Amino acid sequence: MDCAAASPYNGRLQTPWYTGRGLFLHPPYIQMQQGRWQLQQPGWLQQQQHAGSRECAGGNNGGWAWSSRQQVFDLDSRARSQLQHLYSQHINKAIDAYEAQPSSSSNDASSSRHLAALLIEPVVQAAGGMLLVDPLFQSILVQVAKQRRIPVVYDEVFTGCWRLGTPTAGQLLHQEPDIACYAKLLTGGVAPLAVTLATEAVFNAFKGPSKVEALLHGHSYTAYPLGCAAALASLVILQNPAMNPNICAPAIPGRCQKQGAAHSAGGGNNTAAQQQQCCQAACGDLVSLWDDTVPAKLSHHPHIKGVMVIGSVFAIELRQGAQQAAAAPAASTSKITSSSGAGSSDRAIAADGDCSKGAGAGSYGSSAALDIVCALRQRGVAARPVGHVVYMMVPPTTTRHKCDWLLQQLMEVLESDACWGSSGGDWVLI
Repeated sequence: MDCAAASPYNGRLQTPWYTGRGLFLHPPYIQMQQGRWQLQQPGWLQQQQHAGSRECAGGNNGGWAWSSRQQVFDLDSRARSQLQHLYSQHINKAIDAYEAQPSSSSNDASSSRHLAALLIEPVVQAAGGMLLVDPLFQSILVQVAKQRRIPVVYDEVFTGCWRLGTPTAGQLLHQEPDIACYAKLLTGGVAPLAVTLATEAVFNAFKGPSKVEALLHGHSYTAYPLGCAAALASLVILQNPAMNPNICAPAIPGRCQKQGAAHSAGGGNNTAAQQQQCCQAACGDLVSLWDDTVPAKLSHHPHIKGVMVIGSVFAIELRQGAQQAAAAPAASTSKITSSSGAGSSDRAIAADGDCSKGAGAGSYGSSAALDIVCALRQRGVAARPVGHVVYMMVPPTTTRHKCDWLLQQLMEVLESDACWGSSGGDWVLI
């Protein structure tokens, strides 16, 4: 727990021994706001930003914004941007400053600190409030770590196995880790199992003629047959076009993820044009599960601060005080603050660690989303709240028809006066 930034997960009641050891950076997040994917600038970026420097024209209040999520993840194009320079500069300066300090674990005053590893949750910080980290920032962070010979660890327990639309979230960063961890969707929830994968170089570091060189860690259920069988079956289902209606299958009309991207970018209903955009062979990614028009519509809702949708996850962040503002519109000018991204290890190498300043879930203990979640549950939708955030998350095999129904329920609830009332009332969520 000490390698994670301060959060509700390691508070005094949960982990009274927590001390927080490591370098914690404050990453920039991205949300759809007012129909555009808008960069949420942390304080250090605002300070570094040169007057007049812009990555794209037409940004919100002169900031960085993109018209599509595809542009956000086009790292080849973005690598030549001013933002790339600012990110690289900040990361290198932060690491240099940290490692220049004397080590607290050594009696030698001349001994300096050394970062043992970079540990991140790639692309999305889940329990932190479904926060979409700018993939360019994380990609550069990994590159800097590798240049400095710092091992890179991806926590893909949540993000892996097609959760974000690709086999691994790390693929979206265009950077390979040294170690990666997977669980959750690995077995489809049928049985508990987690795996840790490593490069050959890391694996060989623990090979030797005796136990002294070995990694002597394990538990009673290591590689137990039932969990392994469930994982193998889950991976077959997720990758088989006959069993997963969302996996890329260019030979089947409407079953290529590039078709969906072309349509959302303005390709319209020109079937021939869309067919030309198809993958030459199955790429292994998911087609879009969610209607692309809904995030843009919800991002203009007066009580919604922003929308985050990727892969099988759809999340909305409420404006702070949204319920009170709905009850008394004249009082709706309360300042929007953002707060703790709870507990993600992405704030470890490798993350300047004031969680209270991050964009995202608002106060983690907030019940602001409770009325919305309870109203959805009455409609048969098992949404969940994380502070000010309401999110829906479906299996990667969920049909588009089902996802459309879920979005329809969400939109109807948001338009209902009932969900902007009592901040939870007598509801208790279990």
